[in-house]
Amino acid sequence: MSPLRPRGPDLRGRILLDRFRLDALIAPGGMADLYEALDLRLRRRVAIKALHPEHGRWPEQRRRFFQEAVIAALVDHPHVVPIFDHGEEPAAPGGEPVLFLVMPLLRGPTLRHRICGAPIAIAEALRLMIQLLDGLGAIHRLGAIHRDLKPENCLIVQRYGRDHLVLLDLGLAKIHAGPLLSLAPSSAPGALIGTLAYISPEQAREEPLTQAADLYAVGVILFEMLSRRVPFAGRNTLEVLSAHAATVAPSLRERAADRGISDDLEALVASTLVSGRFMRVILGHVGSGI
Repeated sequence: MSPLRPRGPDLRGRILLDRFRLDALIAPGGMADLYEALDLRLRRRVAIKALHPEHGRWPEQRRRFFQEAVIAALVDHPHVVPIFDHGEEPAAPGGEPVLFLVMPLLRGPTLRHRICGAPIAIAEALRLMIQLLDGLGAIHRLGAIHRDLKPENCLIVQRYGRDHLVLLDLGLAKIHAGPLLSLAPSSAPGALIGTLAYISPEQAREEPLTQAADLYAVGVILFEMLSRRVPFAGRNTLEVLSAHAATVAPSLRERAADRGISDDLEALVASTLVSGRFMRVILGHVGSGI
């Protein structure tokens, strides 16, 4: 396996604001790289999310990056990764400033890794989705929509010997109501924001988004956890968007014929992939015996 390489400037060995020493790359990202670092003041290990310079040159992108810090700091929920701090390291000679967020250093696989491994038991899948919904509810109560729910943004850590899901990456969150509305960056009407396989029918049809869009994505994730395939796929972007917008979702029971899918679970997934607003009520019923 080839060594990890950052997609932005290699910051390993740098000390940001005379406090955070970046020691190792955890994961490269499309807009930011994630590093393991040492807080030299508090002597604790932390994670640093460093924005790529090209995304920090425009006021709206900078505003969105720091909006992520504000939302995560205010959520204060065990199933949402907290933000300890944010900052901007002045440009080095010949370089550019470094915008960064400081988070706890959490160790564990993503839900994507879990899906690619051994089959996930139905009871465990429901437990993880209930945790995801708990964290998502805290985000929604602030008047925000996550807009990028997918297995890669769900980290599974160990708490008291059990799997504990933590929701990551509020970088694409949209504030649509509440006291944080003044922080919201503008988005172009019809802008396609998020990951194609998890985009809601509303966004595929270029309609105004509501928090139901996030619940739809949770339904797609649950479908994928139990069948190892997303419900809608295609050869190109247009085919996938058309499927989300106008195609009846396939039957989970048929896609996962060997899993013993119950009537309640089949109804849950089918109704969520029509409208995400049903999921919270039905999942509470399906998972009540877990």
